[in-house]
Amino acid sequence: MIIEAEKIKRLTEKLREQGDISEDEADYIYMLRRIFALYNATYYAIFLPDPAAKTTIKRCFTDMGKEYMESTAGAFEDWYKAVCELVNNKKSGNFISTVVVKSNRLNVYDFGLGEKRRKTHGYIRTIIENISEKDKITEFQESEIVSGNLLSLDVVNHKASRYGLAGRIENKFSNLTKDVFYLHDMSEKLQKTEDISFDESTLIYTIFKFAQSLFIVKKFYPIFGGEGQLKALDNALHKWFRSVWQCVKQGKENGNFLYTVPLDGYFMFKAKTYIKNIFKGLQKNESFAVMGREAVRGISLDISKKDNGIFLHRHGSIRPEISLDDLYTFPCSDMVGVACSWMYFKKGEESECSCLISPFSKKCYGMVGKLEYLAEKGIFPVMVTMNSSEKGNIVFRKEDRDIAAQVMSIPDKIIEDNTPAVKDQNDEDAVRRSIETSKIFVDLFVQSKVEREKDPDDEWLVIDR
Repeated sequence: MIIEAEKIKRLTEKLREQGDISEDEADYIYMLRRIFALYNATYYAIFLPDPAAKTTIKRCFTDMGKEYMESTAGAFEDWYKAVCELVNNKKSGNFISTVVVKSNRLNVYDFGLGEKRRKTHGYIRTIIENISEKDKITEFQESEIVSGNLLSLDVVNHKASRYGLAGRIENKFSNLTKDVFYLHDMSEKLQKTEDISFDESTLIYTIFKFAQSLFIVKKFYPIFGGEGQLKALDNALHKWFRSVWQCVKQGKENGNFLYTVPLDGYFMFKAKTYIKNIFKGLQKNESFAVMGREAVRGISLDISKKDNGIFLHRHGSIRPEISLDDLYTFPCSDMVGVACSWMYFKKGEESECSCLISPFSKKCYGMVGKLEYLAEKGIFPVMVTMNSSEKGNIVFRKEDRDIAAQVMSIPDKIIEDNTPAVKDQNDEDAVRRSIETSKIFVDLFVQSKVEREKDPDDEWLVIDR
């Protein structure tokens, strides 16, 4: 399940059935639209006016993969189609505030959104042409700005970033925009209850990504303004991650609150020191890269499925149906890539078996021989993980612990030393023979180990091919 696409679909159904959605729901869709624009800039390699902007965006917005991008783009197309239908029928409501002002600097990143095959932009153009005069108001008097009924940078230099905000403007000034207020509220809740709900953690991470998108625009368009609002948002994120750090410091290593911690792209925020401390304070810092869809609650922001695997860029994203305590984790250091390649191959998602041969020794990796042996016994890894320190693990089910531990403890080098080299890695038959030989040696090694355990006085058995 792609969480954001599913939420947009549900809100689209509500819009069609009820004729409007709540203000908060409209704000959520707007934030997703801004976030989606930046993901698109990475995924579709959109031309950007400044090479530094492209580098910064890629550091903050990972490639989410084809499945996520197309599903979310389809959900947005259906949303703006529903909005267009209502506008054509002279309707107005909170749904209008999901449309970005045409002249907004944020639209720089809307160019070439990867939606050229879709009708999204056509719907948006029609909406802008036909919305009511009140909804078209995007400039306000200085005395009218800013109320807490807005998101950060909704109104800057008396100009709105999206349509339909006229009804929200109040004649008072406050830096506590809705996103800032929510972060303060959640920080206080975490301090009192030591956790938040899954939905609350998802919304906090959405605000974090929204903040990234705003800071990037501000960085590369200095005339954009809004420094005070960005400072308030930065301070609110600082307060939230400080609360998370306090929980971790007290020894709390599980909870939905950890689902809000980014593994990268946080360098622009004051909270970066607390985020780094959170990583240092966690004993179980798994969750950088994962194989196995069942290990993740849903594909979401910075949790992507691409290259036939699931990749995570936020902590706490591994949520297996069974507890991590019921799994057996075996460290595999720099063999993570090999383990993933083997899993792709066994699932039929990778047709070339040459990736299982070392380009240096021209031999089958010892890790592959061990996994082949276990697979023949009906034991398949649940997932492969890598933490933020790039330390890898292969995860097995608890009932497979004993045999997995026995096999995985065999040094890779011993296996590779007894495996024939492959002259041509494009020779599939030769590659398969090398893999088969590696597996057979693992089998012999396990048998010899069993014999040694029966007679511990025997010396370490050396097996000759």
